[in-house]
Amino acid sequence: MQRSLLSVLAGLCLAFSLPAAAQKPPAAYDLKEIMTVRAFDQPVLLEKRTSYDGLLADKVQEGAATRMAGYAQADQAMTQARYPGAQRLGVAELADYRPGAHITMVDRYMIEHAASALGKGWIFAFMPVNFIQATRIKDEAARGVPLVLPGTGKTLSYTFQINLPDNVSGLLDPTTTRYDGDFFTYKQSQQFRGNVARITLELSFRADSVPVGELDKFLAQLQHISQMMGDSFSVPEMWINSNKPGTAANTPGQRMRSSLEKDIAEHSATIARKPEDKQEMAQAYWLRGSAHADLQQAELAWADLTQALALQPSTAVYHMTLASIQVRRGQFQAAIEQLEQARLLGYDAYEVAYQRGQTYYQMGQYRRALDDLEPLTISAANMEAQPYARLWYLWTLGPAGLALPDALRQELNAEASGAWPRPAYGLFTGISTPEQVLAAADTMQGDERLLSLCEAYFNIGQYYLLKQDRRKAREYFEKTVATGMVMYAEYGNALFELQRLTQTPS
Repeated sequence: MQRSLLSVLAGLCLAFSLPAAAQKPPAAYDLKEIMTVRAFDQPVLLEKRTSYDGLLADKVQEGAATRMAGYAQADQAMTQARYPGAQRLGVAELADYRPGAHITMVDRYMIEHAASALGKGWIFAFMPVNFIQATRIKDEAARGVPLVLPGTGKTLSYTFQINLPDNVSGLLDPTTTRYDGDFFTYKQSQQFRGNVARITLELSFRADSVPVGELDKFLAQLQHISQMMGDSFSVPEMWINSNKPGTAANTPGQRMRSSLEKDIAEHSATIARKPEDKQEMAQAYWLRGSAHADLQQAELAWADLTQALALQPSTAVYHMTLASIQVRRGQFQAAIEQLEQARLLGYDAYEVAYQRGQTYYQMGQYRRALDDLEPLTISAANMEAQPYARLWYLWTLGPAGLALPDALRQELNAEASGAWPRPAYGLFTGISTPEQVLAAADTMQGDERLLSLCEAYFNIGQYYLLKQDRRKAREYFEKTVATGMVMYAEYGNALFELQRLTQTPS
């Protein structure tokens, strides 16, 4: 059986020897690792931001003069165990100190070999060291006493972000998975936008300690989340383009289109050889249909999904995909029925409600759309997708004839200076202009900037719809389509809004 990531790393923590003067720091409540990759065959910059909260922040600050060197040695030893030959750049820095509240230690390294080749793609390993420090049992003798945990209600977080070369362009919509154990809850979110990949892990403790008699249960649950998180993030060959940045063939939209066309060819080959395995055949139809759908080829997509469901009618995700295709064909009620089938088959309730809310919006049934969307604005079930659900909720309030509750308005205004797409909240709460939202999207780099502009244009189009300025709304929906981001929901939804503007009188 494959060893779990945490068990492997716990062994690693024990195996290498720290310098005698080094003192192991306490488990950080927040650890962010950011890799900047200029080219896959060149050294990589790794920045580590290790944060401590509460009284631990004061302890780190107070001991800075005498113990900083020990912390630095420990961190360097850990980093070099992961990446042999890693070179520290400068000295560790302390930042963001707030007495009794927070402090961050910043370390930077140059790594010669950060990625491993995977065919013609690459794979990057990540390591939530703070999770290991908080949960590992040091030795067999320690099994005779309760294992002390950081404490009930404490949450550890780990983020691994890779800023990839400009010739990389991929798209994985934000996804969140959860696990509820006896001693902790675990949440994992990941996404890939353009040339930026990000995975965030959260471990929230439900107990102060683990009794001796329940250590095996604790370790089994730890093993389970280790298998959920994996230990690496891959960059497949199809997301790496050999054309020079800026050329027509290397625009994100063209790379998306080329990737989808390649997928269609591969899945068509599978279908042509007629595999005996019904599941393999159904999956090939589903994957090819999904690619057709992303290319806005609704009829071809519909034909493939009906074939997939004929082979495996109990596969929930096939019903979800068919529902989105039926919306594009104007078959709204049929889409609602497919979503209900997906729900009954156990598909994620958040995703079903989100897609159903969008479908009701496009049907013009705005109150029913809000019945689905409003709970998602406060749900913590999918924090990566929540900002997008909130935006749908915001622009649905107007045509439903309802006002934004003051408490939520204040919350959204407080978040509007946060990470994208939160700056778009201000369009609908009244604190931001279209120009300010575009400026926020424009601060990003590479493909992520272009992907965010696609979203910004669509939100601004919705803003002008609410202002009943059809000319400006059309302008920004056309700009959304002009980005060529065919795989983005905003692209397809902009086409829908343009069609609706054409069909309805001024």
